[in-house]
Amino acid sequence: IDGISMHDSQLLARAFTTYFHLANLCEENYRVAALHKREAEVDLNAATDLQDDIGEAYVNRGAILIALRRYREGLEQINRGLELGIEEPAKAYYNRALAYEGLEDARAAYLDYQQAVTLEPDWALPQQQLLRFTVTRR
Repeated sequence: IDGISMHDSQLLARAFTTYFHLANLCEENYRVAALHKREAEVDLNAATDLQDDIGEAYVNRGAILIALRRYREGLEQINRGLELGIEEPAKAYYNRALAYEGLEDARAAYLDYQQAVTLEPDWALPQQQLLRFTVTRR
């Protein structure tokens, strides 16, 4: 490029090199995250297929789906786990409340946070979530 000193052209070349390295790192990070997500789903599906009657497997799959913001799918899995019976239902109700919030159903979320507190009165996390709600009577 005419009019650019040798020093400036070297700085420009370094800047482009750095930019392309960062772009490649971002792309690689995205690929690794997508691969981990797929592996987690495969592992959970395999665990659930092997232990079809264990509710915890469904609740765990539901929690991961909720973390992936796949709220409706997560809700279905947690509901199935609750139907089958689980050892720690308060955690299932807490996760189901998160799914309901993701689906913008504040009333259902509130009720599930309440159920989690009822089942585990000393568990602070659902209690903290309930503080965010304002209840109005009609």
